[in-house]
Order: sequence, then C-alpha cells, then structure tokens
Amino acid sequence: LEKVMTYKEDFKLLPGHGQETTLKEEQVHLPSWLRYF
Repeated sequence: LEKVMTYKEDFKLLPGHGQETTLKEEQVHLPSWLRYF
C-alpha cells in the first residue's frame, strides 16, 4: 500500500464489485487502510 501511495500516474481500476474507479480517487483512502492493518 505504501508503494501504491507514491504512484504519480493515474489509471483505471476495475474492482470485482461496484463501479470502476481510478487510482487517484482511491489513493486518498489508502492511509486509513494502513492504519487498519
């Protein structure tokens, strides 16, 4: 997760459920996942 937080490029993510999203939209949630783990 820490490595993914440093990615500068943006690309489309296709999750196994829900709508497609982008890396930039999801990077804001990564710090909370790190605290969770």
